Amino acid sequence: MKRLLLMGLLAAAVMCGCQSTFGPKLGMTEKQWLHRTLIGDLVYMSGSVKAYRSHGVYYYFKDGILVRIDQGMIPPERIQVEVTVKSE
Repeated sequence: MKRLLLMGLLAAAVMCGCQSTFGPKLGMTEKQWLHRTLIGDLVYMSGSVKAYRSHGVYYYFKDGILVRIDQGMIPPERIQVEVTVKSE
């Protein structure tokens, strides 16, 4: 019984540790982000720009690459312009 309890606690600690170490980074792919994010809601999809919300934070992808992380929702046109300006 103690062994089962210990194994359960160890599994829970490992799962919590894995979750807390995930920090999305600009430049990561949308596929990587979706694979590591437990709860992510698609907010909009406009052309090559997608926005997701997870735990009150907005994640913006352009052509499948994470280009911005923000606390508020930003229109797709603004993301498009910001990415274009940065790449010049």
